[in-house]
Amino acid sequence: MNDFLNKTFKWTYKELFETTFAALITAFAINVFIVPNNLYSSGFLGLSQLIRTFLFNILNIKSTFDISGFISLIINIPLFIIAYKHTNKVFCFRTIYTVIILTLFLSIIPVPNTPVLDSLSTMVLIGGLITGAGSGIILSNSSTTGGTELLGILVSIKNKNISVGKFTLIFNICLFSVLGLLYGYVTMIYSVLFILIQSYIVDKLHKQNICTEVMIFTKEKPSKIIDFSRKVLKRDSTYFDASGGYLFSKTYITIIVCTEYELEILEENIDELDPNAFLIKLDGVNVKGNFEKNLTK
Repeated sequence: MNDFLNKTFKWTYKELFETTFAALITAFAINVFIVPNNLYSSGFLGLSQLIRTFLFNILNIKSTFDISGFISLIINIPLFIIAYKHTNKVFCFRTIYTVIILTLFLSIIPVPNTPVLDSLSTMVLIGGLITGAGSGIILSNSSTTGGTELLGILVSIKNKNISVGKFTLIFNICLFSVLGLLYGYVTMIYSVLFILIQSYIVDKLHKQNICTEVMIFTKEKPSKIIDFSRKVLKRDSTYFDASGGYLFSKTYITIIVCTEYELEILEENIDELDPNAFLIKLDGVNVKGNFEKNLTK
């Protein structure tokens, strides 16, 4: 089993559990807090829910479970092919797994006949927070729930100024504009509120999309740190000589700009690289210019 995970997904058991659990809470939030209020999810799943409504109400098709997950899976198949061509195979396999397991959870988690809370605003808030957290965890494990998240990854790779959250927000505003024409402004407004909360949480949790500046102070020349940054993180670094203000001893300061995900890798290995080093980090820095986003690693 461990060999299969390493070869196909390059996941640890912890990452597999996190991704599966994130898909579970995402499906739970959608089925329990969003669907009972006749609201719609975002992205391809929202489109699938519209198709489901059409099949149920117009064509009078009946089902004992919510079929929107299976519709979304079918719509995602062309995106899997695009992702296979334009991203690495491991990322594509991870996304396929996530979409399939999310579809399964959406199908087996029952949808309440009536809303579980009286306040629609509260249900939208809870649903947005939970689904945003689930999507953020999935993205941080280098996977997606398909649909607009996968498209957002592809667009963000090409355009550094567009994050996954921003892309899904723009896409879904267009989707919900159509929804408003079909089902009224109340449904549209609360659905948009739901995806605004969701998109905000996604951008806060998507570690590969958060840029970080780290300064590393060492007493020895930072050759191992620079080599690690270049070979493992695939990031350049800058170092310069300095003097300590306490003993006026020689000090080296190395500056690396990377993502929060890459910083975690550096922090895990810093003791081996230099046990006497210490780090200062600044999260959420704005980066312009030639900075590659490694969103699928």
